[in-house]
Amino acid sequence: MRSKLISPDNPYRKAWDLIITILALFIAIELPLRLSLDLSLEYTGLTNILIETLITVLLFIDIFINLNTKIYSKGILISSRKNIATYYFHKLFFFDLFAAIPFYLIALIFPGVIWLKWLSLIRLFKLLRLNNVVSKWLNRQTLNPSIFRLGIFFFWILLVAHWIACSWIFIARIENIMAIPSYIDAIYWCITTLTTVGYGDIFPATDLQKILTMIAMIFGVILYGYVIGNIASLLSNIDVIKTRFLKRIKDVNSFLSYNSVPKRLRGKVQKYYQYIWDNRLGQFDQDIISDLPESLKSEICLHLNRHLIEKVPFFKNTDKEFIKDIILHLEAKIFLPGDYIFKKGDVGKCMYFVCRGSVDVLSDDESSVLANLKDGDYFGEIALIKQISRTKTVVVKDYSNLYILDKKIFNDLLKKYPEFKNHIYQTIEKRQSKNKVK
Repeated sequence: MRSKLISPDNPYRKAWDLIITILALFIAIELPLRLSLDLSLEYTGLTNILIETLITVLLFIDIFINLNTKIYSKGILISSRKNIATYYFHKLFFFDLFAAIPFYLIALIFPGVIWLKWLSLIRLFKLLRLNNVVSKWLNRQTLNPSIFRLGIFFFWILLVAHWIACSWIFIARIENIMAIPSYIDAIYWCITTLTTVGYGDIFPATDLQKILTMIAMIFGVILYGYVIGNIASLLSNIDVIKTRFLKRIKDVNSFLSYNSVPKRLRGKVQKYYQYIWDNRLGQFDQDIISDLPESLKSEICLHLNRHLIEKVPFFKNTDKEFIKDIILHLEAKIFLPGDYIFKKGDVGKCMYFVCRGSVDVLSDDESSVLANLKDGDYFGEIALIKQISRTKTVVVKDYSNLYILDKKIFNDLLKKYPEFKNHIYQTIEKRQSKNKVK
């Protein structure tokens, strides 16, 4: 009986990928060091045998799991075992297969064949697995791509430095140099050579060491050129959102300065943008999701506005599909303290939901506050339904984020969901009886 195929999104599968990634890193660090320090095939320490056996078992299990895991190809989930095997064979199967062969253990059985042990370096191909892991992590919204690439860049520098240091020790051993360098000495020499600041206290004594030194120098020059050409760009793009935001503020300030806008007004504009940045507002742009299908767009909007939906009593006991439609058409706006949302006598065309902040409902002469509306409150629904003039004035007390619902869109939604109409009128009657704002 065939085993059931594993979903690529299965959390256990993701955990296994993490285990194999850690294993690949362990191999890349431990294997070259072990080979450089342990040249004698007569050495059969139990620790080495156990390590090799465990790694071999895990690598063969990984092949089995890969052959039994569904895969995404060009966005399509492939569930056919034949197609999965074909895809795997054309990608990493043979690398994984050769990496799983325990050449080190075989070399212990046949000590006369010295080169067998060095074939175990084929396991370094397991680092190819990092490409898939890096691609997946880069697609995660929680990770900044520039920071992540910068981290990967320095990881490879350190790993290559480790390999060069191991090679330095290996050459010292095969050349029968009297003072075999320790790993600390070797990595010290490697770092000073790569960074082109070698102090001369450790220098090559043989031709092989001189060749390795030249290779390290060339690599260091290439590394230096790459750093100069790319690190500045990476650092400037570490926070793309902040960079874009600061550019926008610069453009706004240039515009205000060019048009000689008074300092008082400039200060209000600057406070407005500071409020946006402090609260991380304005990062979501409808253009970003404009190409998505309506189903995904509504789910994203529901997630982004979940706090509003939870706070506003207006959305309680209503049809979920109706809420999805409303959320898709809500327009977010930010109001500054002292802004009039509407005044008495204005024609009612919109309904407002308070997401954050507070607004005051003023008396007819605007001399006193009749009510203070805060997070989760809504107003203007009576004029939205009956299309009558506003009977009260509403002014913003604190910096406020409001969601606006246009009357035409709301009427279209009511036609689509007629059972909701009775609920709306019952709400209006209650609000009128309490003399709330229209």
